[in-house]
Amino acid sequence: MSVFLIVALFFGSVLAEENILCTESFCKDAVCADLPTKCKIQNATHNGIFLPSPVFCNCCEYCLENMLEGDECSTGNPSSPSHTSLCGPQLYCKLRADSDFDGYCTRMEAACLKVQDSYDERRANGTLGAMESRQECDDEGLFAPYRCIPGQTCYCLNKNGTRIFGEAAFTSLPSFNMQCLERARTLPGARSARGRESSATTAQVPPPPRRFSKIARFSDALLRDYEEAVYVIGKELVPSEYFRCTASGDYDTIQCIGEQCLCVDASDGAPTYPDNSLVNLTLISNKTLSCYRGDKDGVFYKKCEAEYIGILNEYKEYKEDGFDMVFGYTFPKCDIDGTYKAVQENSTHKICVDKEGEVLTAVDKVANATLAESMDCKCLRALAVITSDEIPTCDANGNYARVQCRRGVCRCVDSDGNQVCSSTSCEVEESDKESLVCS
Repeated sequence: MSVFLIVALFFGSVLAEENILCTESFCKDAVCADLPTKCKIQNATHNGIFLPSPVFCNCCEYCLENMLEGDECSTGNPSSPSHTSLCGPQLYCKLRADSDFDGYCTRMEAACLKVQDSYDERRANGTLGAMESRQECDDEGLFAPYRCIPGQTCYCLNKNGTRIFGEAAFTSLPSFNMQCLERARTLPGARSARGRESSATTAQVPPPPRRFSKIARFSDALLRDYEEAVYVIGKELVPSEYFRCTASGDYDTIQCIGEQCLCVDASDGAPTYPDNSLVNLTLISNKTLSCYRGDKDGVFYKKCEAEYIGILNEYKEYKEDGFDMVFGYTFPKCDIDGTYKAVQENSTHKICVDKEGEVLTAVDKVANATLAESMDCKCLRALAVITSDEIPTCDANGNYARVQCRRGVCRCVDSDGNQVCSSTSCEVEESDKESLVCS
């Protein structure tokens, strides 16, 4: 509850300061410098990054031009003039050997970019697999928030390229309805400007009409925030310890912490109505909270969350009654959208379940120890969202079979279903699939 009170007070104080210090009339007499040429053009080769203006109250538009690979750059020093440009997306200012400040805009040496380079090289020499797709990287050279398997699914990634929660059916445009939105990335080249400046001056030309280009991005503010929280805390979080997301990865528009609930923005989790009072969980409805979409008033927790919290409350009651040790309880594992994780476990079996907890397959942990240990259920879960008639083949434990065949051609895949090419052959006719060596 204290978290929401702090947020509400913060939003209230910010609004108050804006009303007192930065009125609409304040900026009417502001004299603004002309925007750099590239910032006015904003196309694939001529663009810039818009930043908060150094002018009080942010009255003027402020933009730094993006430079190209090979352009001279400077990281600056205390005596340098204000910078007017910086190295563009996926570039950094690599210093010359004879200088502490000056260098050339150079392509970053990032893991994601190396994956792209490998794809481009194999495409050029004709060894690319038919089901491979080029990895997207962000402006900082980090992995984009998603990866797609053509014709099957797209799923979320963290910044290091590891798969995280969030999956939806494949479409030709990855900015589809999977709205794991990233905060405030709506302009070309929007990214950190740290360490990429150049002291080059820019020409002054008459400004064209202000033009903004909104970029539809499949990104991951909530999912990556959750992953970072788990890393810092050192343990997985449980229901009621985090903001809940939707199945596609954006913030659920209703959030409850403890017994208090409110509406939040789907893109960043900020309170939608910061001046409104919090609503007790037992009283939530579409009348008390406009964002509520439940079938039954007073119900926030989903099936897995409700099961977990019910068991936890029973456990706490026994402890409060003086029992030092309590046995026999198995807590369900819940995803951050409140549904069941794909892999559940009891004393004898590992189990693949759907999002509502219905059993898809089970493996005996003793009789089939190897299958049980490697179980991830990604293939069985993918079948639930794939809209195509061409579906992957799953192993007995719900994982992707290492050899997948489509339209008479077979290929090796990794644990997420992505095609991987061995050193011997990338794909073979189905009649020769036994010759594939999948490591």
